[in-house]
Amino acid sequence: MKRIITILLSTLAAMGAHAVPVLGPLFSDNMVMQQETDAPIWGKARPGKTVTVSCSWNKAVATAKADKEGNWKAVVRTPKAGGPYTVTVSDGHAVTLRNVMVGEVWLCSGQSNMEYPVRGWAQVLDADREVAGAGHPGIRLLQIRKVAAERPQAAVAANTPSWQVSSPQSVPGFSAVAYFFARELSGRLHVPVGVIDATWGGSNIESWISGETLKLVPEFADSIARTGYHPWRNSQTALYNGMIHPPVPMAMRGVCWYQGEQNELRGHQYRDLFTLLIRDWRKQWQHDFPFYYVQLANFHERREEPVEALWAEVREAQDMALRLKHTGMAVAVDVGQGDNVHYPNKQEVARRLALIALAKTYGQDVVYSGPRYASYEVDNDKIVISFTHTDGGLAARNQALNSFTIAGADHRFHRAQARIEGDKVVVWSRQVKMPVAVRYAWQDNPDADLYNGAGLPAAPFRTDDWQLLSYGKLRGNSEY
Repeated sequence: MKRIITILLSTLAAMGAHAVPVLGPLFSDNMVMQQETDAPIWGKARPGKTVTVSCSWNKAVATAKADKEGNWKAVVRTPKAGGPYTVTVSDGHAVTLRNVMVGEVWLCSGQSNMEYPVRGWAQVLDADREVAGAGHPGIRLLQIRKVAAERPQAAVAANTPSWQVSSPQSVPGFSAVAYFFARELSGRLHVPVGVIDATWGGSNIESWISGETLKLVPEFADSIARTGYHPWRNSQTALYNGMIHPPVPMAMRGVCWYQGEQNELRGHQYRDLFTLLIRDWRKQWQHDFPFYYVQLANFHERREEPVEALWAEVREAQDMALRLKHTGMAVAVDVGQGDNVHYPNKQEVARRLALIALAKTYGQDVVYSGPRYASYEVDNDKIVISFTHTDGGLAARNQALNSFTIAGADHRFHRAQARIEGDKVVVWSRQVKMPVAVRYAWQDNPDADLYNGAGLPAAPFRTDDWQLLSYGKLRGNSEY
């Protein structure tokens, strides 16, 4: 008898599950919808039912028909930023979303330095003050639940049943970089900003790439084809399946990304994997959205003499992704802590990401990049390096440049002297009579000291293409 009652209750629950349209946390009270676009809205309803979507900013009604499994998707045209609005979804029974804003939506993803909360398992600089001042009605937060899945999932799983309005209660456990990025944008653009936190500490990049794309990489093709599967963060494609695929094709402006520490042993391979991830996500969304990311910060022991460096190799791979259109890189090699991979100054990282977005996405006249290596020429026993993005002129943070190294035909690098001459840097060493190559900040934890007049740091670089450490002996892996 007890079993019969259980079955009856389960059947009634299943029948009632779609008594009204089911939307899930992605489409909920307090959400932000991307402005001035055709925005998809989808969910579940009774199979065969016609679903209508009406929005309080106009009189238009979008319609869709639920398929045999109850899935439906409609598209609404959003206005310029504003709100609050209501959105009503009905299949004869209505669900009304309230306090909906229209503005800018960004997806923020990666591993622990993007997951790093305002105040939780770690805390940012001045965390108490930041939390106390987190009341921003125009900033909305949605945190995706950590889900590793064998196959692409349909439903978005979140840690709250709806979007949260930024407040001292909602902000502490949220991604600090995502929150501060939203605060910067909202303050400069004067529009609502919604940020989605889809992060998992210690995750490698291949876990965030779809199976159909990752199988193009020979090193992963065989393992993807196998039937065995382990549902955890570093299983290939698992986090894409559980956390990125579900919100596709949500309308959004772009992506902020911070990851790479977990791939430190495979910097050369990261060149391919990172660009594949960007192209993969754009393919899934069918949109070449802006993709802005953080280059690895300084970490590990600081070395006095030139050495090969795993993190320098990953940084170089990240830098190479700028060859893709609509990308931007925030340099963080000067904000980390050598003895702590989880450094607290996430405000500056978010500010630099926001500068990129303000300049490249929103067209504001702001300096968004530090000096970037452009070219070099050999002048007898010196090498003269030219830079772009020297806004306000080149400057040495400590009145002297200490992070350049120089090598001759023997490929042995030596610490170099360097001086600024206009928009160029002249580099030399008494130990290298006929130089052929220069490196800057080529270390896990360099003393990065070259800036432009806007106070933004130069990106690490090298002029050579000699064999890297990841081809040779590697140190033991670790998790961040």
